[in-house]
Amino acid sequence: MDLYFALLTFFLINYMMDPIGNVPAFISIIKKDRRRKAVKYLLICLIIILSFAFIANLLFKLFSIAIKIFRIVAGILLVILGIKMIFLKHRELRPLPFIISLYAGPGVITTTIYMLSKADGLEEEIFVYITVFLATLFSWICIALYERYKKYFEGIIKYAINWKALLLIIFGTYFIIDAIF
Repeated sequence: MDLYFALLTFFLINYMMDPIGNVPAFISIIKKDRRRKAVKYLLICLIIILSFAFIANLLFKLFSIAIKIFRIVAGILLVILGIKMIFLKHRELRPLPFIISLYAGPGVITTTIYMLSKADGLEEEIFVYITVFLATLFSWICIALYERYKKYFEGIIKYAINWKALLLIIFGTYFIIDAIF
């Protein structure tokens, strides 16, 4: 397996899922029985991500859908998400849709599909799926450890949203440029 591909996959998927950065949002909306609810919600997110990724990957292979077009659209989507994070305020949301938007939102799904499109063989495709699973597991661990390390999480999160938005714009631009050239 190509080391560059492995590192890029690992960092992009974990960055998009943001296991540490999403903890305070999860904690703010889920008040009781957090560990059990985290397992339930994160399993739903994992199924959503893997389903979308598997179906998209299959469609790309079966119907030879132009992957360059997908990469451009994925890049545009990530740029829009980044701009939205910078300029728009978040509304009050119901727990399940909110958690899904955090851990299995368009950024995570798009990045997973993008990395599958860049995979060179079955070994790299399996690595992408394993990375999604591990990022989801790490998300649960972060939620489970939140109370114990609350002051550290709060310090990390203080500036994370704006940085994440800027990096989404950068990654989206990268996806577009990669597809064009």
